[in-house]
Amino acid sequence: MTLSWKFTAAAMALWLLPGAGVAAEAPDGTFRYVVSHSLHGDVGHLTNTIQRDGPELLVKTQLRITGKVLGIVVRRIEEDRQEIWREGRLIAYESRADDNGEIVVTRGRAEGDAFVIDGSEGRVEAPADLYTATAWSIGMVDARVLMGTKDGDLNRVTITAVGTDPIEVAGRQVPARLYHVRGDTERDLWFDSRGVPLKIAFPAAGGTVSFTLDNENVTAPDWQPARRPLSPERERPGELLPPS
Repeated sequence: MTLSWKFTAAAMALWLLPGAGVAAEAPDGTFRYVVSHSLHGDVGHLTNTIQRDGPELLVKTQLRITGKVLGIVVRRIEEDRQEIWREGRLIAYESRADDNGEIVVTRGRAEGDAFVIDGSEGRVEAPADLYTATAWSIGMVDARVLMGTKDGDLNRVTITAVGTDPIEVAGRQVPARLYHVRGDTERDLWFDSRGVPLKIAFPAAGGTVSFTLDNENVTAPDWQPARRPLSPERERPGELLPPS
């Protein structure tokens, strides 16, 4: 495992000062997380790839989870999603989730002063300043509404800065700032001084599911940006935003 932590003693001291700021958005790169369950151990991984393309910021996420009982696979989850952001606003979203063969496709786009979602609840207008629950950047801590990544459900939340809480990542203690998300959904978020999430944890399946950063590559040579948002006449069921 390789992590490019470059904290100097001075940087760590600054980070631990009350009110010390962090980057508003995570840097470009590929960030891989181990997915663990408190009762079942490691069950999969999630990868976020972030790249700026002119005025737009592109986020590609891949989630793979396999649940086993006595060595037998009882549940398999695969999710692929893409987000396009411009000047801090989500302008396009598309995801495809396969949960044990059940396929869910969710799309959304900015329209005027709203973000329109076509998901499991049909067509829904959401606030323009919503954030996805992907938690790829510390920018989400200002969100009042989080959109579910699988089916586009809307969760009203309050996100509170708790304080500094160093955590272990890849065998090292890393300075982190902890935030609590409370409301329609609950989770705890740990971010480093760059605005990169180090860990995400939330209650699920009779225990706690956590996503912990274990590998990162600050360059993303294999990532091809998505095209502009799909227009209604170009949309086809099951198709993600196509590569350039």
